[in-house]
Amino acid sequence: ERLLSLPIGEITPEFLQDLVNQTSGEMAFSALYPKCTRKEGEEPTISQVEALINTVLPQAKFSSSSKPQKVAGGYIVSGTHKYENGDALIDAIDRELAKSSLADKMTIVYTPNYASGR
Repeated sequence: ERLLSLPIGEITPEFLQDLVNQTSGEMAFSALYPKCTRKEGEEPTISQVEALINTVLPQAKFSSSSKPQKVAGGYIVSGTHKYENGDALIDAIDRELAKSSLADKMTIVYTPNYASGR
């Protein structure tokens, strides 16, 4: 669960609407990554993310399990891998990404899915 505390004067109708509109993935992303780490307005396009999913990730032995989910500053791509840890996965993705035309267009960050126990 997530608790939010702020002065009552900062609770505006727009704030409440934004809160209602946020998906659970966006809320989790916002909790894990502070705003300064997100490059809003510089995120990859959906076609670039789909190219990543269809070309780079399979070569790195990552299998996506759902459509990419848009979050502030980028996308969440959920899936599975067979590596011992996230560092090994990111090393493999970075190697494959460097070989592709997407190399200078995005940065990949690994976050475990704590809900799944992996």
